[in-house]
Amino acid sequence: MSLTKNAYLLVFFIGILNSGFYSQSGCPSIDLGADTIVDCGVSCINLSAEVFETGSSNTYEVSSIAYNPATSFNGGTSIFVGLDDTWSDVIQLPFNFCFFGNTYNELIVGANGLITFDVSFANTLCAYEFFNPIPSTGPNGGFPPFVPASQGLYQNSINGVYHDIDPSIPGADINYKIFGTAPCRIFSISYDNVAQFDCNNQKSTHQIVLYETTNVIEVYVENKPRCSSWNDGNSLIGIQNETGTVGYTPPGRNTGDWAANNEAWRFTPNGAPNYAVSWYENGTLLGNGLNLNNYCPSTFPSTLNAEIVYTQCDGTTITETDEIIINTSSPNPISVNIDTATICLGDSIALTASGGLSYNWQTDTSLTASTGSDVIAFPSVNTTYTVTANQAGGCTSTKDITILIDQSGSAFFTVAEFCVGQPNVISNIATPGGTFSLTDSPLGATIDANTGVISGAQGDSTYTIEYSVGGSGGCGNTYSETITATNLKNPSFSVSNSCEDTSNTFITILGDSGGIFSFNPPPADGAVIDSLTGKLTNIVGGTDYTIEYAFNTSCPSSEIQTLSVYPIPEASLEYAGNCIGEPVFFTNTSTVSSGSVTGVLWDYGDASQNSTAYEPPHTYTSEGTFDITLIATSDRGCIDIFDTTIFISDFPVANFSAGSGCNNGLPTQFQDESTGNQIVSWDWAFGDGNTSSQQNPSHAYASSGSFKVDLEVTNASNCAANYSENIDITEAPTGQIKFVGNDGCKEACVDLAFETTGQVSTYSWLMGGESSAFPSPRFCFSKEQKYDVKLVVTNANGCSGLFELQEIIEVFPSPTAQIVGPEGKMFLNDAINLRFVDESTNTETRLWNFANGTQSADSTAIITYEKDGIYNIKLTVLSENGCVDTTSSTLEIIPNFSAYIPNSFTPNNDGINDVFFFYGNGYTKDDFKLSIFNRWGDEIFVTEDPLEGWTGKNGKGIVNKQDIYYYKIQVKSISGDLYEYTDKIALIR
Repeated sequence: MSLTKNAYLLVFFIGILNSGFYSQSGCPSIDLGADTIVDCGVSCINLSAEVFETGSSNTYEVSSIAYNPATSFNGGTSIFVGLDDTWSDVIQLPFNFCFFGNTYNELIVGANGLITFDVSFANTLCAYEFFNPIPSTGPNGGFPPFVPASQGLYQNSINGVYHDIDPSIPGADINYKIFGTAPCRIFSISYDNVAQFDCNNQKSTHQIVLYETTNVIEVYVENKPRCSSWNDGNSLIGIQNETGTVGYTPPGRNTGDWAANNEAWRFTPNGAPNYAVSWYENGTLLGNGLNLNNYCPSTFPSTLNAEIVYTQCDGTTITETDEIIINTSSPNPISVNIDTATICLGDSIALTASGGLSYNWQTDTSLTASTGSDVIAFPSVNTTYTVTANQAGGCTSTKDITILIDQSGSAFFTVAEFCVGQPNVISNIATPGGTFSLTDSPLGATIDANTGVISGAQGDSTYTIEYSVGGSGGCGNTYSETITATNLKNPSFSVSNSCEDTSNTFITILGDSGGIFSFNPPPADGAVIDSLTGKLTNIVGGTDYTIEYAFNTSCPSSEIQTLSVYPIPEASLEYAGNCIGEPVFFTNTSTVSSGSVTGVLWDYGDASQNSTAYEPPHTYTSEGTFDITLIATSDRGCIDIFDTTIFISDFPVANFSAGSGCNNGLPTQFQDESTGNQIVSWDWAFGDGNTSSQQNPSHAYASSGSFKVDLEVTNASNCAANYSENIDITEAPTGQIKFVGNDGCKEACVDLAFETTGQVSTYSWLMGGESSAFPSPRFCFSKEQKYDVKLVVTNANGCSGLFELQEIIEVFPSPTAQIVGPEGKMFLNDAINLRFVDESTNTETRLWNFANGTQSADSTAIITYEKDGIYNIKLTVLSENGCVDTTSSTLEIIPNFSAYIPNSFTPNNDGINDVFFFYGNGYTKDDFKLSIFNRWGDEIFVTEDPLEGWTGKNGKGIVNKQDIYYYKIQVKSISGDLYEYTDKIALIR
């Protein structure tokens, strides 16, 4: 970076330049140049960024660049070894590449010096003959047919150099490489020392390079000689789009007969710019674009960052950054009016600085200002002052000034305010031996001339003391100070002990007001005192508080008193009983933290007389809610009041009803029919020793007979009532279930009957989800499980009996036959050691029948079929309970398919290899086609008869000359698979 001493500095990026060429690298980049030092006084500069400028890939700029290939021509992944005139397999790119507005991540390479993003040509013939220039809208080339002279070039292609070369000639290498790191990975395809067709002694070496992010294309040509005797010597460097309507070539490198050595060309996308440049200082955006003009650093050194963001045609972005540091050179010295000076104590001196734009002086109370070129200093001791000058370009320069104090004969001293009745104190006497005096004597006060102590001072009066000493050097010898004599404040106050009450201040000030109240010491209970009024809050009864009232002035005074706070009692009560006409028993539960509760007063809320008894009972004569008040008084006379309510309830009326009952274990239902408010509990006794607390319980009696049932109900006020009634329990039916039946595989049936000595009116059978009301039903089941039976019988009295039997019959699980093995169609060659597996469920034994005379009882069988045909494979399985299942599968064995195609034949009528045939087995003759093409893609022979071969003549019987021809054979196997074969065939005569 070059420097100037102008008011502005222009910073240029100087890259690696070659005269007449652009920067060599095709990678995304931004460069701000070298770090810069500016002279003090230069405050602003201009900056420029050098970037690799690209745009959308709709259009391109073609430029000549220095011959410096991106990589060596050898190494990499070799392709087309021994092959000529063909396209490669599809090659995957690790990055997206933009080409004429489209995005690609795969391509194919042609053996004749070009690539295309149209991967449909993969592994087909790469045309070697062309005549049209770029751009060319004719159809793409390929096989079949080839591109004749009248047709266009390959579209969506990069040509560098496209001409007929033959990599099958020994010594040639065509290889590709993918190298570098994101965001600038590089794909290269190199053609190294490849012979030109028909000019085998002339070798071509050239390279195509694609760059990630910038989408730049480069072509490097080390050597491309002429071969005018073949294809008119046509060669091409250039690119064209997918329709052949737009193309670009370097000057003199479109389709034609030309030669080149050590030259390189770059195709740069130059549509609408796809990049943006931004400038930052400490994360703050300063501007956008390639240039940042009039940048004025606030401090030196200053670090500046810039970034370039490339936006790809697929929407993704790539960011590159660089930084530059701007600093300044040495500052200019500044001048001051004095370096060192001596003044008398109490004098001042002017200080002046120059040579800067602004000035900062050290912060000091002995200066009249901290900024500006001129200040006044009035030091009392020897002092060094530092001034900093701020100069242009952020430079700073400093200078020291020292001021010395001449203290010979100094009369300086200090004196503090003092209290009436106490001596004033003189200190810091600079020169002992002087004389003290009062400039006036209010109310007859006097001063000791040697010590400076004042006698007869009056309160709140002001006195000026003067001290005089001899001196030298022209400095003064008299100094004075003014002080005030202060009266003491009266801090007396009184306290009033009382019950705990935050509304009571407890404090009375007897002396002067304006003092400060505080606890001394502070209590640990969280009590708070108002510092101005002495009012207490958050106090705790039963506590003594030490309170201080103080004047914290220059003449302090204070007084301390102790305040006792008595606790307030906590009134409370409990009671038992809530019923009309019965006494309610009250318990006095009042408490106090210290002392005792000595007095109570009861108000029952029912117009009766109040009571002062400690715990009196009381009887209410009517139902309702009553307000009760208890007043409790402590032995210190502190009181508390407790209020509550009591509900007096009438008694409930108990009653119930009961349903009919049987001794069959089924419950008898009881219904509560009691009346009254808020019944909350029920106590039942069923007469057989059993009880219940439910409101409407049910109870099963174990025997028949008459039973006395008692019910007691209680309401919410604990008022209770009773009721009793006898109920009768009837005898229930008895007997047992009889059944006849057999277990089974698919279905099992059972006959049922009930054997009893009594009378039965109704039957209710339930078995396996099915029901019946017949006396003797039959049930049949096919679901695999064990079955239970239930029966409910009812007699004429309405009593029922429940009878059950478990697992009286079972339906056994059936097996499920399943074959896992080959099925469908299979070639005979593959029908060897076929594996068949029995994956049946619930199976004990099995039997295989493979329809070829082979049987097996193994769970896994290995079978070989020796003949084609259709085989029905059958598997029969048997469970441990003797249940059977069968399944089958079909396997069709078809003849084997094979093909043999010769690569040459000699139609010279010698009876040996005179006809080109397709040889094969296992194919159908109805779907067969053989086509023969010459080098230009013209079809010269076709047949759909596999027994008719090509005799070296075209369809009109004309003998074809010795040459390389191409065949295409379509054939379908017996299994229905379609095969297609395409390759070269040599006709030799």
